[in-house]
Amino acid sequence: MAQSKIRKNGKHAKAFIRDVKVALVAGKKYQIPGFGTFSSCSRKDSLSRVICKIAMFRASSELRDFAAGGSFPDISSAHTEIITRIINAMQDSLGVEIPEFGRMAFVADKGKSLKIIFHSADEFNYALSGST
Repeated sequence: MAQSKIRKNGKHAKAFIRDVKVALVAGKKYQIPGFGTFSSCSRKDSLSRVICKIAMFRASSELRDFAAGGSFPDISSAHTEIITRIINAMQDSLGVEIPEFGRMAFVADKGKSLKIIFHSADEFNYALSGST
């Protein structure tokens, strides 16, 4: 099965990405009740990379419960429509790619409930790099 993809030029996706980016660049967290919280952190430098800022995601307990077989989370946000689409697409075998934002997915974790992942896109992390 092919990976789901959210159109980057859709008005709901653009508004959601913009709001998350504005908050993170300002050094704030962006919380979506029922879904989770986006934040940023600085990765230490190593032999293969310089210090950089990256976006992170911490799933809400409602989203983690859903991943474990519970009911769909009650999303409370101005972005409810796009978040609902993202959650549904995260269930595809490869998750969902949100251009210029990142990839989100529910991933099997060796005999445990599904793990929720977010890999922020290089373009998104680059936007954060100016806010160190």
